[in-house]
Amino acid sequence: MPTPLEQFQALLRELFQFEQADLDFGVYRIMNLRRERMERWLDDDLPARAREILKQGGNTADDDLGGRLDVLKAALLELEPGGVDEDGNITKEFLKESTKGKEYLKLKAQHDRAPARTAAGMERQSLRQCR
Repeated sequence: MPTPLEQFQALLRELFQFEQADLDFGVYRIMNLRRERMERWLDDDLPARAREILKQGGNTADDDLGGRLDVLKAALLELEPGGVDEDGNITKEFLKESTKGKEYLKLKAQHDRAPARTAAGMERQSLRQCR
C-alpha cells in the first residue's frame, strides 16, 4: 500500500501529465522542457520538505484544546477550590451547571475522544483519510 506521500506524488504526476511525454505542443512542450526539474522536485525536494515539516511538529489542535481546558479548569478552581479532581472531572454539581462548567465538559469530551497528534500519528491519520 502506498504511503500518503507516494499517493500525493502520484497525484501530482497525474496533474502534471507526465505520461503525456509524446505530446509536443503548447503547455505540454513547456512541461517536457521542465520535466527533469519537476521530477527532481517530486522525488527529492518534496519528500525532504515533508519530513522536515513533520519533525517540527508545532502546535496542533490538541495543544490548543489542552490550553483552553487548562484555562477553564483554573477558572473553575477559582470558583470552587477542589471543584475539579486530578483527572479533570468536575466534582461539584453546581460547577457542572455553570456556563464555564458546561464549556469545560464539552471541551473535555472532545479532547478525550481525539487521538494524540504526533508526527507519526498525523502521518497514520492522513493514510487512513486517503483510503
